[in-house]
Amino acid sequence: GIVYAVMAVLALAIIRAVWSNLRRFRNVAGIIERGASFEESSTVPELAAIGREFDAMVHRLTRVADLIRDAAEDNAHAFKGPIAVIRQAVELVRPATGDAETGLAAISASLDRLDGLVQSARRIDSATAELLDVGHARIDLTSLVRAFAADYGTMIGGTGTGAQLAVDAVAGVQVEGRADLIETILENLVENALSFSPPGGRVLVELKAESLGASRIAALSVADEGPGVHPDQLDAIFARYYSSRPVAEKNAAAKEGADKSGKDGTHFGIGLWLVKQHAIALGGSVAAEDRPDGGLKVTVRLPVRR
Repeated sequence: GIVYAVMAVLALAIIRAVWSNLRRFRNVAGIIERGASFEESSTVPELAAIGREFDAMVHRLTRVADLIRDAAEDNAHAFKGPIAVIRQAVELVRPATGDAETGLAAISASLDRLDGLVQSARRIDSATAELLDVGHARIDLTSLVRAFAADYGTMIGGTGTGAQLAVDAVAGVQVEGRADLIETILENLVENALSFSPPGGRVLVELKAESLGASRIAALSVADEGPGVHPDQLDAIFARYYSSRPVAEKNAAAKEGADKSGKDGTHFGIGLWLVKQHAIALGGSVAAEDRPDGGLKVTVRLPVRR
């Protein structure tokens, strides 16, 4: 009788413990479902690291889903313009209605823009897919910036434009993420700066460490000597398909990029959008400001590796 009684007590204790844990799990799941993070909701210290990874995964999936929805709307809006121009231009080409030469020129320009938009949409889809897997590799940002500046400086030195690329990077700055994302950020920022710089202009790539409260931040900036941006447009330049360049210049640049390097869509408002998305994926941010002595400065801030 004593043995059976002890076994019954143990069985009840086990059932009670299992039931209690299941209720606690249900409560935690309910809190997470209402928007709280797993790391903050869990009371088990051993699950803290898993909680952070789970929260990061959910955040990436949610953001990518939002980007896909936004891309669908932006693409539809961007394609409507050239298509409408082509339809109107076709009316001009018809013998009884108007100037065929004007209509054909409008159709050609719109087709160039459509071609660039298609290639830009492909770049957007590729970039969106890359955001799903950012990774946590250790990156020596100082070495990466210096190597990029050296290689890119050699490349533009052979173009005969007289453009200058200078670098000022402090030593020992390390971040976490993917090197290819950071290289894409640098490439787009430098290309944008060079495209707005006057002949023989100087583009400065600067890397320094900053303090933000108790955290350390790596500030990676690219500054040019171009015309700058109106203060009201400093945030808008990071929007998808936004560009302040004349349409003729954008079409010519896109066609030249397609002919020389296969990178269609140049200057269609994709480069700085990619910079912003990659910066956010790496846990950072991006901001633009006009320089007091003229030109634009774009700064990407990334958390320093602990």
